[in-house]
Amino acid sequence: MPPLPSLITPAMVAALAAVASADKDIGMASASGPRPPEANGRKAGRMRATTSRTARNLYAVYYMKEHPNTTTREFDAIYNGLAVSTAQEYNAMHAFAATRPKDEHIDAIMEAFWTLSPEERATYNHTTTHHVKKTTTKGKHSGKGKAKAM
Repeated sequence: MPPLPSLITPAMVAALAAVASADKDIGMASASGPRPPEANGRKAGRMRATTSRTARNLYAVYYMKEHPNTTTREFDAIYNGLAVSTAQEYNAMHAFAATRPKDEHIDAIMEAFWTLSPEERATYNHTTTHHVKKTTTKGKHSGKGKAKAM
């Protein structure tokens, strides 16, 4: 698998700082120490990647290899702060994963995706561009759901 570009963007740094600040405000310990229960009485949950082939889970599989102690809350801030180009890559990987056998392991899917030529990966990027723009636009409604029903 070729090396990936740096995944830490200025937006992600700001998001992590906001999470750390919020954790301090509610009295949570740092990532290096034990975490006390949150306000709702539950512990801050550690992020766990699953076998799902969504772009979010594919990114989680990659990210959790380097950062295994990340909480779900921290991961959400990081994932929501991804650069559009990185989000497009993982959305393309999601489209690629849909074409693979159901019993194929996620690591094998990711490896197969990264062995594609840039032109081949671009075909999957092209199919997901509309979805990426729609999901990365905060505060915009897609016209589906409750707002449409009213």
